[in-house]
Amino acid sequence: MHENNPPKRKSRSLAERIEDVHSAWTELAAEESFHGISLADLEAAMALLGEADAAIKALDTRRRAAVNDRKATEATLRDLLVEVVDGVKGAPNHGQNGRLYRAMGYVPRRERASGLIRPGSASQASESEAPGAAGASGNAEAAA
Repeated sequence: MHENNPPKRKSRSLAERIEDVHSAWTELAAEESFHGISLADLEAAMALLGEADAAIKALDTRRRAAVNDRKATEATLRDLLVEVVDGVKGAPNHGQNGRLYRAMGYVPRRERASGLIRPGSASQASESEAPGAAGASGNAEAAA
């Protein structure tokens, strides 16, 4: 490395650069202006940035509170939906096989699959569909 070149610094954030410039300017040349900009001008701009940061922080806090309020409202609404749907299922003129229940997006009880799986039927189907299963039995027949 050349002796006149200072070691490279890692990237600094804008806040770090502002603080470095402000600190050095305050300590070493507080009464001087550079390019028509005084230390007071820099400090005024820094204050504006601080106000903007505070406004963003306040908005972030309000947003978090609004999101939490929304989550609580969603939970309440979910409970209400369960109550309404349970009421429809229990209503003698509607029930869980009625049009209203279906129109609400639910599958009427009479249209649901039973979920019954017969023993052996699933494994037999998968064995007959397995690759090479037909070829193996075909070869056995040819050999016999």
